[in-house]
Amino acid sequence: MIRKVLFLFWIATLSLKAQVYHPAPHQQQHDLPRGAYVACVDNMVQEMAGGSSQQLQDLIGTIERHDLSFLAFYGLHYVVDNNPQDNPEEAQLRVLLNQLRSRFPKLQIAAVGGGLQNPSAGKIKAQEFQHLKTDNFLFKAISDEACPNQKPGLVSVGKLNAVMNPRNPNAQEQYQAEVLKLFARIACSFGFANPASRSAMGSGKTLQTQDYFDHLVLEDEWWWRNGLVADHLNDHEDLLRAMRSILQLSHACEAKVMTYESLQIDSSGLVPMDQQAQEIAALADRVFVTHYFKCVPNTLERYCEVIEAWGKLSGAEVELWPLFSSEDQSAKVSCSRFDPSKSWNDFWGEWMDTSFTAANPPPDFCPGPGRPGYGYPYETDEAEDLYLERLDSAGTARLLPNSTCPVFHRGSYEPEGFMWFIAHLMDPYNRSRVGLAEAESFKASPVLFPNPANESVSLSYGTLISISGLSGESLNQKIKGSKAQLNDLAPGLYLVKVWANERYYFLKLQKS
Repeated sequence: MIRKVLFLFWIATLSLKAQVYHPAPHQQQHDLPRGAYVACVDNMVQEMAGGSSQQLQDLIGTIERHDLSFLAFYGLHYVVDNNPQDNPEEAQLRVLLNQLRSRFPKLQIAAVGGGLQNPSAGKIKAQEFQHLKTDNFLFKAISDEACPNQKPGLVSVGKLNAVMNPRNPNAQEQYQAEVLKLFARIACSFGFANPASRSAMGSGKTLQTQDYFDHLVLEDEWWWRNGLVADHLNDHEDLLRAMRSILQLSHACEAKVMTYESLQIDSSGLVPMDQQAQEIAALADRVFVTHYFKCVPNTLERYCEVIEAWGKLSGAEVELWPLFSSEDQSAKVSCSRFDPSKSWNDFWGEWMDTSFTAANPPPDFCPGPGRPGYGYPYETDEAEDLYLERLDSAGTARLLPNSTCPVFHRGSYEPEGFMWFIAHLMDPYNRSRVGLAEAESFKASPVLFPNPANESVSLSYGTLISISGLSGESLNQKIKGSKAQLNDLAPGLYLVKVWANERYYFLKLQKS
């Protein structure tokens, strides 16, 4: 009888274990920077104003675990106002910024604005900028001097104020006014890293040491609007131009204009994808290239023309960061935690969904991972590596099935970082909800320096194991602990195997 009970308990245990995904360690193959959107920061500072910091601790754990170097804050339009004194949420926003900068000195933080209400896309009460209709606001310039990164088409402070305070506006004009009003208030009440921009420009609010923003991000989604692509692209570019003007007039010369982008096939033939990419790149410093992933392996089949268009940019000083969307249904209408029962399959939800496993994969339209070491649901490192591998391997493909590109031409398209949407959904196992003690165990990835290197290279921490060519052949190098001599290596790209944090890393090394 006892044996039967133990056997039944063992079977039940195996059944339960089979329903839980236990990810295997993944050997990350890149060291590109990584960022994430922080949804509903207004909820976070409201919670802080009420005496709790749970969401802040969750965010700190996510930054630690995923080694984030960039954050973009949503929901600031519900926090920052035009009153001379700080409201309770503004006061806690300053505390939030100071705490993050003190703990993560290299972390950069951006303010996000924009987003037309679009209930058909599930964004009910998400941003609704065109419905805010706040009081009049006049922006005061502190400098009309040119910044080194000045781009063409800047507008005057008079033009900015006219756009931000329109008379009898239509919905689009009201929307543009509210988006720019938010960015102008950020500039006036918080400023940017450059000390010259930290004068508050007459806002009357008290600035603290590290309560500034580094950059501005436009979340416009012009590509969803009905009508001529050319008209909506022009409206979109007006916002980008005005954002750059706000930075210029604040003399925030180090601040960047960033934008979340998807290019469109223009049925009218007026604005081809190449032109869209060129015009946006002329006004932005960083573009979050948005593909609306179903899954990584079929990204190029679905978006080869878009990637080719970005790759045709010539001389553009713009960073391209692919944006990985891990949204689910709960993220569309609120800021609740990941819920596998509400997986939003259209936006990578199923590949981040813990109800899928290697034995029970997503539907057939999302092919398998392709090689050992990748599983369901995907980890952040796995998804990014797969993207880079797919991009590299498709360069030699003669035909991309189910696509409009018979031959894929990547051009100069090279990802310079990865952006994730949204931070609290980056880890569907809920391991991002760690306490401070556990967060301390998540160390940043080891880094090679200098890189590119000439005579020698060192490791920030950990142990150098081997150096190999891209084809996998191991090279005999003089390696001692965290340093290696490179005199015998020919110029080129190499993979360095590293042991750190009780796992292996594969880091890219450029020998100059």
